[in-house]
Amino acid sequence: MYSKNPASRLTAIEYYYKNPDLFIQEKEELDKWTEIVFEQCPNILTMDGCFVKEKNSKEITQQYSKINIK
Repeated sequence: MYSKNPASRLTAIEYYYKNPDLFIQEKEELDKWTEIVFEQCPNILTMDGCFVKEKNSKEITQQYSKINIK
């Protein structure tokens, strides 16, 4: 879950949020780590239709982790 690339870290957090049962033993440590990542990268640029917008990284990561694509 460690990467120099902030997008990779946010993707890892999204995976963690989508699969909490896989990380039961590491939950406390990962929760602390996610907060550090969100502090280091509080806002991100993202597309909304054809518009580029700045959004809160924590909110958008939580939002994307709730999307169920199967």
